Amino acid sequence: MTRRLRWGLALLLLVACIAQAKRAIDLLRAQRLLWAVEARTLALIRSRTLSREHVDAHLEALRDAAALDRAEVAVRVAIGSQLFLRGDFDGAVRQYEDSLALEPRPEIYLNMAKARQAQGKISEARRLYATALRLDPTLADEVPQEMREGVSETLRRQDDANRAQQDR
Repeated sequence: MTRRLRWGLALLLLVACIAQAKRAIDLLRAQRLLWAVEARTLALIRSRTLSREHVDAHLEALRDAAALDRAEVAVRVAIGSQLFLRGDFDGAVRQYEDSLALEPRPEIYLNMAKARQAQGKISEARRLYATALRLDPTLADEVPQEMREGVSETLRRQDDANRAQQDR
């Protein structure tokens, strides 16, 4: 190997290491922003002092986090939750749908169900609650009391349809 080629390879490896280090720093910054927003939101909710200004500041921080880590589904879910708190249910649903496209998780279905319920889209909310519970039955306590009977009926109908398909 020529000397020039060795130096070129060493330089290329150095540039790759620097790029990876920057990427790792960006991912860490995104996680810290997410954690800070979640902790602050919970504290403000508990103290009953959460305001629209707080939510707007949280959304700005979360959008910064999303730019730093485009693949982190938790950031998109958090954006949806902040939009929900602001009363922007359509925006929240869009964020939850984007989150589901990245990684389907039962808590995302649960959050989307709450947004649909807030919009008055009760049958869709029941279907989403049922999906969340089918994926994670431990979320049952998170389903509002007034929705539980309808969700149970939705789950039963889905089970009946699944059994009918299996019998074929």
